[in-house]
Amino acid sequence: MEFPNNDIYIMENLLWFVTCPSYLQWLVKRAIETREEMGDLNRVFSVSQFNKYNQLPEDESFAASKRTSINQLTAIKVSLPAYN
Repeated sequence: MEFPNNDIYIMENLLWFVTCPSYLQWLVKRAIETREEMGDLNRVFSVSQFNKYNQLPEDESFAASKRTSINQLTAIKVSLPAYN
């Protein structure tokens, strides 16, 4: 295939090769940023789904100590004459 002006064709291709790396660099940068954002969102979602149906040992011990504290405060409140 012969082009009418071979010099113009070469210059157009050269210009494309010069500008292409900056475009590819921008494109790769955006792809990495998008992947990081999606990873963060997926992590938040998976943690929330886990917390719906499961409890960590720290959560269970906190709930037990919370019940004990509430019972103790209720006993103190009952024993004080100002609150009866």
